[in-house]
Amino acid sequence: MGLTRNDPRKKTILLVVPVYNEEEILERSIARLVGYMSKNVAERWKILIADNASNDRTAEVSMALTRRYPNVGYVFLKQKGRGNALRHCWTKYDADIYAYCDADLATGISSMKRLFSGISEGYDIVIGNRYLARSRTRRSPIRLLLSKGYITLAKILFNTTITDFQCGFKAINRRVATDVIPMTKSAEWVFDTEFLLISERKRYRILQIPITWKEESGIGAGRKSKVKRLRAIMEHIGFLLELRGRLAHAGRAPSLGTG
Repeated sequence: MGLTRNDPRKKTILLVVPVYNEEEILERSIARLVGYMSKNVAERWKILIADNASNDRTAEVSMALTRRYPNVGYVFLKQKGRGNALRHCWTKYDADIYAYCDADLATGISSMKRLFSGISEGYDIVIGNRYLARSRTRRSPIRLLLSKGYITLAKILFNTTITDFQCGFKAINRRVATDVIPMTKSAEWVFDTEFLLISERKRYRILQIPITWKEESGIGAGRKSKVKRLRAIMEHIGFLLELRGRLAHAGRAPSLGTG
């Protein structure tokens, strides 16, 4: 399914919201996104709720939202995982700009216009970065430590210039969707790291923008994370090592400590 193009001069945006058992917050999140997009985005746009095999009332809530808002769509996926959701939506749907944000809107949506404009300016990928000097971020000490450790490991293994992989606030152009996304394998959270590192090795232009990000505020405040921390850490490390081997086999991985 694509976006209709009544005005071919306007770019089209597909904003994906991956969800898993989000019946409690989904209605408020989509209402805020629709309100923001309607007021601030000149391009033609569609918000697509990508349901990762939820077993609560997420599907019922989503269908009600599609009836309320003409620019909201819904797709149910039998397999869990943010990687599965984004790979499906970014390769099966037609748009000029593909983006996603987390359902809890931890990233301030006031930065969303910059996310899209960066692509229009010629960047291939635009990502929210919680650790830039102008970003305003509130995190628990343990999560900050783990995140920084993960970034340090990625820098050692890949000599990357990216300093935040996992922020749920990104946009890509059609070329990246066609060229890079089909090369990815991860079904889960490591998908972001994977497609960013592959894109960087293929010399796509990546813009990192400052954002406001609050771990325990906004629509998702007080919720327990659905990610098991220790398991996620081990999976991330294992996948980084696998990806380095994969890129090395393809002749694209840098030597350790070199540019």
